[in-house]
Amino acid sequence: MKIAVKKIASSCGIGLLSVLAIASPGTAAVFYDLEFFDREQNLIGTGEFSHEDDPFEAVVELCPPSMPSFLCGETLEITREDQFFRVTNFSSTVPGLGFSLLIEGERTDLFWRPFDEERVASISPCRSRYCGGRKLFFNENSWFDGIGRSEVTSIRRMTATEWSSVLDGSSIPEQVKFDLSGTWTATRRTSVPEPASIFGLIAIGALGSLRLKRGDG
Repeated sequence: MKIAVKKIASSCGIGLLSVLAIASPGTAAVFYDLEFFDREQNLIGTGEFSHEDDPFEAVVELCPPSMPSFLCGETLEITREDQFFRVTNFSSTVPGLGFSLLIEGERTDLFWRPFDEERVASISPCRSRYCGGRKLFFNENSWFDGIGRSEVTSIRRMTATEWSSVLDGSSIPEQVKFDLSGTWTATRRTSVPEPASIFGLIAIGALGSLRLKRGDG
């Protein structure tokens, strides 16, 4: 697997677009069921996610468009050969363990890597005062989303086998704070025939029945 981070040459000091090229979304056809365990291996939650059927392919600018390219100019290139499948839906019953997949301007892209031992990766937006000029961060071996400030810290992270969910900060009431972690498993859901396929099987069966009756006559 090769993930390329490239330097883009500046052109008249004009900043580059946030996304230089991006593939059209594929069909969300693959589903997984999730189980979450605490550190004592007690089942404490369940969930699910789905991902696009086609590998993700894009060149993504990691710095804000307003930043001159000579100050940043780093791009992340993900090719079809990398076999990153973009997650289209994620849900869990674990407190705080969720990702902002559909909030415009605050989107976190999660990727499932079924053919790599790392299994997960993500691109998440900066939500801190100390981002060093970055707009996006690439997390090569984790699903990550959150904000870390003294008044509020809300962090969600999942690696290939472990998860954590934290809510803390000076503005958070003590009774609602939590710091949870453990392990998780993902089981690919058994596929079921599409409605069109089911109707096709019914039609084939009806045709066979008709032929049988004609033969008996």
